[in-house]
Amino acid sequence: MFCPYPTSCIYDRYKDTGVHSCRMPVCQFKVTAEAMLRHEIELLSRIVHKTKEQKLALEKLKKKCEEEFPSEKRGGGHAPPD
Repeated sequence: MFCPYPTSCIYDRYKDTGVHSCRMPVCQFKVTAEAMLRHEIELLSRIVHKTKEQKLALEKLKKKCEEEFPSEKRGGGHAPPD
C-alpha cells in the first residue's frame, strides 16, 4: 500500500526488512494516503505542457491510486445505502 509516512510511520517495517511495508493489516492513515496521492495527481494534471517524465509519473500515480483506492468502493459522500 502507498504509505503517506515512509520512514517515519511507527508501523513501517523498513528497519527490520529493508523494505517499506506496513505491519498493520489495514493502514491507520488510509484517508491521509489517499488524499496525498490524489493531491499529487491533481498537481501533475494541472501542468499544461508536461514533459515525458511528468506524463509517465502521472500515469503511474493514477494506476497506483486506482489499485490502492478503487473508486467503486468509495462512497460519494451521501447517506449509506438502505
